[in-house]
Amino acid sequence: MGIAGVNNPGSMAQTNSVAAKTTAVQDKTQLGKDDFMKLLIAQLKNQDPEQPVDAKEMVTQLAQLGSVEQMTNMVSQMKSLQLATTSMANNQASAFVGKNIEANGSKLYLGDAGGAASGINLAQPAETVTLTVRDDKGQVVRTLEQGKTAFGISAMSWDGNNDSGERMPTGQYSLTVEAKNKDGGPVIADAKIVGTVSSVSYEQGFPELVVGEARVALANVTSIKQ
Repeated sequence: MGIAGVNNPGSMAQTNSVAAKTTAVQDKTQLGKDDFMKLLIAQLKNQDPEQPVDAKEMVTQLAQLGSVEQMTNMVSQMKSLQLATTSMANNQASAFVGKNIEANGSKLYLGDAGGAASGINLAQPAETVTLTVRDDKGQVVRTLEQGKTAFGISAMSWDGNNDSGERMPTGQYSLTVEAKNKDGGPVIADAKIVGTVSSVSYEQGFPELVVGEARVALANVTSIKQ
Protein backbone atom coordinates (compact mmCIF):
# COMPACT_ATOMS: atom_id res chain seq x y z
CA MET A 1 0.00 0.00 0.00
CA GLY A 2 1.44 3.40 -0.93
CA ILE A 3 1.52 6.26 1.53
CA ALA A 4 0.51 9.63 0.08
CA GLY A 5 1.65 13.08 1.25
CA VAL A 6 5.34 12.25 1.98
CA ASN A 7 7.90 14.36 0.08
CA ASN A 8 11.46 13.37 -0.81
CA PRO A 9 13.72 15.05 1.82
CA GLY A 10 16.63 15.29 -0.58
CA SER A 11 14.46 16.91 -3.22
CA MET A 12 13.05 19.39 -0.68
CA ALA A 13 16.52 20.34 0.55
CA GLN A 14 17.71 20.89 -3.00
CA THR A 15 14.65 22.97 -3.80
CA ASN A 16 15.15 25.13 -0.68
CA SER A 17 18.83 25.62 -1.51
CA VAL A 18 18.04 26.75 -5.04
CA ALA A 19 15.28 29.07 -3.75
CA ALA A 20 17.65 30.61 -1.20
CA LYS A 21 20.31 31.22 -3.86
CA THR A 22 17.74 32.69 -6.22
CA THR A 23 16.43 35.04 -3.50
CA ALA A 24 19.97 36.14 -2.66
CA VAL A 25 20.66 36.92 -6.32
CA GLN A 26 17.39 38.83 -6.64
CA ASP A 27 18.09 40.85 -3.48
CA LYS A 28 21.53 41.85 -4.83
CA THR A 29 20.24 44.73 -6.93
CA GLN A 30 22.94 47.30 -6.15
CA LEU A 31 26.73 47.25 -6.23
CA GLY A 32 28.55 48.15 -3.04
CA LYS A 33 32.09 49.41 -2.59
CA ASP A 34 33.45 45.83 -2.24
CA ASP A 35 31.86 44.85 -5.55
CA PHE A 36 33.30 47.95 -7.16
CA MET A 37 36.81 47.08 -5.94
CA LYS A 38 36.49 43.49 -7.17
CA LEU A 39 35.52 44.69 -10.63
CA LEU A 40 38.44 47.12 -10.69
CA ILE A 41 40.95 44.40 -9.64
CA ALA A 42 39.51 42.01 -12.22
CA GLN A 43 39.92 44.66 -14.88
CA LEU A 44 43.58 45.19 -13.95
CA LYS A 45 44.31 41.44 -13.92
CA ASN A 46 42.75 40.85 -17.30
CA GLN A 47 43.96 43.93 -19.13
CA ASP A 48 45.61 43.62 -22.52
CA PRO A 49 49.42 43.96 -22.07
CA GLU A 50 49.63 45.73 -25.40
CA GLN A 51 46.84 48.13 -24.42
CA PRO A 52 47.04 48.59 -20.64
CA VAL A 53 44.47 50.56 -18.68
CA ASP A 54 44.90 54.27 -19.18
CA ALA A 55 46.28 55.99 -16.07
CA LYS A 56 43.70 58.78 -16.24
CA GLU A 57 40.88 56.26 -16.50
CA MET A 58 42.21 54.37 -13.49
CA VAL A 59 42.42 57.56 -11.43
CA THR A 60 38.83 58.34 -12.41
CA GLN A 61 37.70 54.88 -11.31
CA LEU A 62 39.53 55.21 -7.99
CA ALA A 63 37.87 58.58 -7.45
CA GLN A 64 34.50 56.97 -8.14
CA LEU A 65 35.31 54.26 -5.60
CA GLY A 66 36.11 56.96 -3.03
CA SER A 67 32.80 58.67 -3.75
CA VAL A 68 30.89 55.41 -3.32
CA GLU A 69 32.58 54.78 0.04
CA GLN A 70 31.88 58.32 1.24
CA MET A 71 28.23 58.05 0.26
CA THR A 72 27.95 54.71 2.08
CA ASN A 73 29.46 56.19 5.23
CA MET A 74 27.22 59.25 4.98
CA VAL A 75 24.06 57.13 4.73
CA SER A 76 25.15 55.13 7.79
CA GLN A 77 25.84 58.31 9.77
CA MET A 78 22.47 59.81 8.76
CA LYS A 79 20.65 56.70 9.99
CA SER A 80 22.49 56.90 13.33
CA LEU A 81 21.66 60.60 13.63
CA GLN A 82 17.98 59.93 12.87
CA LEU A 83 17.78 57.26 15.56
CA ALA A 84 19.45 59.56 18.10
CA THR A 85 17.13 62.46 17.24
CA THR A 86 14.02 60.26 17.49
CA SER A 87 15.13 58.93 20.87
CA MET A 88 15.72 62.46 22.20
CA ALA A 89 12.31 63.63 20.95
CA ASN A 90 10.57 60.66 22.56
CA ASN A 91 12.27 61.30 25.91
CA GLN A 92 11.45 65.00 25.73
CA ALA A 93 7.78 64.30 24.96
CA SER A 94 7.35 61.90 27.89
CA ALA A 95 8.44 64.65 30.29
CA PHE A 96 5.29 66.66 29.38
CA VAL A 97 2.85 64.10 30.82
CA GLY A 98 0.95 65.60 33.77
CA LYS A 99 1.93 69.19 32.96
CA ASN A 100 -0.33 72.05 31.85
CA ILE A 101 0.58 73.53 28.51
CA GLU A 102 -0.50 76.21 26.10
CA ALA A 103 -0.03 75.51 22.41
CA ASN A 104 -0.86 76.74 18.95
CA GLY A 105 -4.26 75.19 18.21
CA SER A 106 -4.51 76.01 14.52
CA LYS A 107 -3.54 72.42 13.61
CA LEU A 108 -6.18 69.75 14.19
CA TYR A 109 -5.80 65.99 13.92
CA LEU A 110 -8.89 63.89 13.20
CA GLY A 111 -8.68 60.24 14.17
CA ASP A 112 -10.68 57.24 13.02
CA ALA A 113 -13.40 57.96 15.59
CA GLY A 114 -14.56 60.96 17.59
CA GLY A 115 -13.78 64.57 16.81
CA ALA A 116 -10.99 67.08 17.29
CA ALA A 117 -10.65 69.69 20.01
CA SER A 118 -8.73 72.91 20.29
CA GLY A 119 -9.22 76.33 21.82
CA ILE A 120 -9.60 79.98 20.88
CA ASN A 121 -8.13 83.07 22.49
CA LEU A 122 -9.91 86.43 22.24
CA ALA A 123 -8.30 89.74 23.09
CA GLN A 124 -11.74 91.12 24.11
CA PRO A 125 -15.35 89.92 24.28
CA ALA A 126 -16.88 89.09 20.91
CA GLU A 127 -20.47 89.18 19.73
CA THR A 128 -19.88 86.54 17.06
CA VAL A 129 -17.10 84.03 16.46
CA THR A 130 -16.67 82.07 13.23
CA LEU A 131 -14.50 78.95 13.27
CA THR A 132 -13.37 77.57 9.90
CA VAL A 133 -11.93 74.07 9.49
CA ARG A 134 -9.92 73.34 6.33
CA ASP A 135 -8.39 70.15 4.97
CA ASP A 136 -4.73 69.71 4.01
CA LYS A 137 -5.49 71.24 0.58
CA GLY A 138 -6.94 74.41 2.11
CA GLN A 139 -10.52 73.58 1.20
CA VAL A 140 -13.19 74.60 3.73
CA VAL A 141 -14.89 71.50 5.15
CA ARG A 142 -16.77 72.93 8.12
CA THR A 143 -17.84 76.36 9.35
CA LEU A 144 -18.89 76.69 13.01
CA GLU A 145 -20.68 79.75 14.35
CA GLN A 146 -20.50 80.71 18.02
CA GLY A 147 -22.49 83.42 19.74
CA LYS A 148 -21.21 85.76 22.41
CA THR A 149 -17.82 84.65 23.67
CA ALA A 150 -15.88 86.04 26.60
CA PHE A 151 -12.35 87.33 26.20
CA GLY A 152 -9.49 85.00 27.00
CA ILE A 153 -9.24 81.31 26.21
CA SER A 154 -12.32 79.20 25.40
CA ALA A 155 -12.57 75.56 24.36
CA MET A 156 -13.84 74.52 20.94
CA SER A 157 -14.65 71.14 19.44
CA TRP A 158 -15.34 69.76 15.98
CA ASP A 159 -17.30 66.53 15.59
CA GLY A 160 -15.35 65.51 12.48
CA ASN A 161 -18.20 66.06 10.02
CA ASN A 162 -18.32 68.50 7.12
CA ASP A 163 -21.10 71.02 6.53
CA SER A 164 -23.17 68.29 4.85
CA GLY A 165 -22.95 66.01 7.87
CA GLU A 166 -20.53 63.57 6.26
CA ARG A 167 -17.62 62.11 8.21
CA MET A 168 -14.28 63.49 7.07
CA PRO A 169 -11.29 61.17 6.56
CA THR A 170 -8.55 60.75 9.15
CA GLY A 171 -5.78 63.31 8.81
CA GLN A 172 -4.51 66.79 9.50
CA TYR A 173 -6.78 69.84 9.36
CA SER A 174 -6.36 73.52 10.15
CA LEU A 175 -8.45 75.92 12.19
CA THR A 176 -8.87 79.67 11.73
CA VAL A 177 -10.81 82.05 13.98
CA GLU A 178 -12.63 85.25 13.04
CA ALA A 179 -14.36 87.31 15.75
CA LYS A 180 -16.36 90.54 15.73
CA ASN A 181 -17.56 92.82 18.51
CA LYS A 182 -21.09 94.14 18.91
CA ASP A 183 -20.35 97.01 16.50
CA GLY A 184 -19.18 94.60 13.81
CA GLY A 185 -15.55 95.51 14.28
CA PRO A 186 -12.81 92.85 14.25
CA VAL A 187 -11.59 91.29 17.48
CA ILE A 188 -8.06 89.94 17.69
CA ALA A 189 -8.40 86.16 17.93
CA ASP A 190 -6.31 83.06 17.41
CA ALA A 191 -6.48 79.31 17.96
CA LYS A 192 -4.95 77.98 21.16
CA ILE A 193 -4.93 74.71 23.11
CA VAL A 194 -4.77 74.80 26.89
CA GLY A 195 -4.89 71.80 29.20
CA THR A 196 -3.10 68.95 30.93
CA VAL A 197 -1.09 66.45 28.91
CA SER A 198 -2.56 63.01 29.62
CA SER A 199 -0.32 60.90 27.39
CA VAL A 200 1.96 60.87 24.35
CA SER A 201 0.89 59.40 21.00
CA TYR A 202 3.35 57.92 18.47
CA GLU A 203 0.66 56.88 15.99
CA GLN A 204 1.92 59.20 13.26
CA GLY A 205 5.55 58.13 13.63
CA PHE A 206 6.49 61.14 15.75
CA PRO A 207 5.51 62.18 19.30
CA GLU A 208 2.28 64.16 19.82
CA LEU A 209 1.06 65.38 23.22
CA VAL A 210 -2.52 64.34 23.97
CA VAL A 211 -4.57 67.09 25.63
CA GLY A 212 -8.19 66.03 25.97
CA GLU A 213 -9.13 65.01 22.42
CA ALA A 214 -6.49 67.26 20.89
CA ARG A 215 -3.01 66.24 19.77
CA VAL A 216 -0.21 68.76 19.93
CA ALA A 217 3.15 68.60 18.15
CA LEU A 218 6.10 69.59 20.34
CA ALA A 219 6.90 72.48 18.03
CA ASN A 220 3.44 74.00 18.69
CA VAL A 221 3.88 74.25 22.50
CA THR A 222 4.18 77.89 23.56
CA SER A 223 4.31 77.58 27.38
CA ILE A 224 4.54 74.92 30.10
CA LYS A 225 3.20 75.09 33.66
CA GLN A 226 3.47 72.67 36.57
